[in-house]
Amino acid sequence: MDIWILVKERFGPLAFFMLLIILHFTLLIVVWKQSTHIPKMLKIITTTICTLVITISIILMIFTLFIGFNA
Repeated sequence: MDIWILVKERFGPLAFFMLLIILHFTLLIVVWKQSTHIPKMLKIITTTICTLVITISIILMIFTLFIGFNA
């Protein structure tokens, strides 16, 4: 099946995961730019959580696109 047709059919979940990725990537950039004002432990925790959410969102996007949400 054509990839474009799959993306059009599953636009809702993919848009939600893409929004999560963009928001957490923006937070990650802000944390690294303001690293002199943020305690080191908070920076490590925020970086870990953002990286984890981005990775899980990418995995769920791939799962939604190719495996799940069969209509």
